[in-house]
Amino acid sequence: VSGAHRLRVETSPLNRWLQGCLDELAPPLHHHHQVRLYYATQAGIRPPRVVVFCNKPEAIPEAYERFLIKRLRAQFPLEGTPVLIHFRKR
Repeated sequence: VSGAHRLRVETSPLNRWLQGCLDELAPPLHHHHQVRLYYATQAGIRPPRVVVFCNKPEAIPEAYERFLIKRLRAQFPLEGTPVLIHFRKR
């Protein structure tokens, strides 16, 4: 558990993970405009924090954030620790 709490993931694998998520399920439209997720990077550890840069951070629904967290846990060994995803405007 403490290893998962301190896990550091490089940007390249995070972006491959993000692209896989986008291929599986694109973010929903917001007022008939496409929400674009550009890239992800890890912003910190204890607990792991991932920042996803996008065009409309306020338009990401909570359900899509949960989808990303679930896929992040499936891709990387993050069992037993909270994971935070922040969306930031590029």
